[in-house]
Amino acid sequence: MEQYQWQDKTIYPVCTHEGSRFGDSLNELSEIAQGASIERGLAVRGVCAYDTDQAIKNWLNNYDQKADDQPMVTVSYWHPQYKDE
Repeated sequence: MEQYQWQDKTIYPVCTHEGSRFGDSLNELSEIAQGASIERGLAVRGVCAYDTDQAIKNWLNNYDQKADDQPMVTVSYWHPQYKDE
């Protein structure tokens, strides 16, 4: 993530969690993705992760995005503390 050019990009963060929601992830994301606009994220409880496709599309539609039509890049980021687990 550190090598990607974030200037003038918009990030729509999505995470799964077991109660912490985003924790400090959004603060860390803003440090890594300098120059990007970070929109309000979608935090999905881990036990509900199996059914996230439609939830993500509905959530993106709140931003007037055409979830099925817009080119998107998915970037996965693991917190360094948990990366090797």
